[in-house]
Amino acid sequence: MNWQKCQKCGSDRIATVSSKCNDLCTVTIKEKESDTYVPEDMGIGGGSYTEFDYCLDCGQIKGEFPLKITELENKETVDKEDVDTSEFKVGGMYLKTKHGKIDSTN
Repeated sequence: MNWQKCQKCGSDRIATVSSKCNDLCTVTIKEKESDTYVPEDMGIGGGSYTEFDYCLDCGQIKGEFPLKITELENKETVDKEDVDTSEFKVGGMYLKTKHGKIDSTN
């Protein structure tokens, strides 16, 4: 258990979050999106695990901020012409089109 106090408001109501998500982590910064492992340069864990502490009173995520520019922020954006329009993401689910109709059986 984490019994430290919040670095912002001093509260001792600190929640520790830890989850295993393998390669099913989606992170979006502005128009750039990553669908892969948990980024290691964002202060929320890394690899297969999301791990962070946050204050239940003020919402502050514990850590050292500001963070350096992340790998995702440095990623080039993809031109719309390069995107395969037969597959797209809606509400966390990938949908494909078959003969002009949506097929969500993948």
